[in-house]
Amino acid sequence: MASRAYCAIKSDRGLTCSQDNIVLIRKLSEDEGPTASHIIFLYQCKVCQGLYKYIYASSYQTRNFDADEGWYVYSDHYFKVGERNGAGSVQFPLEEARIYGYQDENTA
Repeated sequence: MASRAYCAIKSDRGLTCSQDNIVLIRKLSEDEGPTASHIIFLYQCKVCQGLYKYIYASSYQTRNFDADEGWYVYSDHYFKVGERNGAGSVQFPLEEARIYGYQDENTA
């Protein structure tokens, strides 16, 4: 994992910088339809300069075992560079972050 320090505000969904301090850098992917939504945005904090990859994915379920009909959210999370998700995979690898100008101790 890269050594860049992020802000340390306690939050859920992975964001540790103030929502007021993060700026949308670019849309990486946006696909919304009547039965599914998949959105990926790149954000940067104005204070710590940390990058986040925001991933939102959902689908409309008409039948899902014993669950009610409605939208099922698979992901609604901000991922820091190199951070592992609950399954242990990295959603925002260092190599990808470098494409967007991220600098760590190896590229500075």
